[in-house]
Amino acid sequence: MRQLRGIGGLSQEQLGFAAGLHRNYVGAIERGEINPTLRVLCKVGYGLRVPASDVLVMAERLAADRRRAQLSGEEP
Repeated sequence: MRQLRGIGGLSQEQLGFAAGLHRNYVGAIERGEINPTLRVLCKVGYGLRVPASDVLVMAERLAADRRRAQLSGEEP
């Protein structure tokens, strides 16, 4: 999500406003402290002006990269 937000040139506060979420909530999602629901992912997609499926695909890729790094002994 951070990558998509960066591409769009949005701050956490701007994304939160556009998505109807608090900026602290956006930050917690980006840090992996919260697992967002599908409804929240849809809001994030709306705020980023991309399909929620794009947000989900990027999250899946990041999770796969982290798993590979952990299996190879690299830092995630």
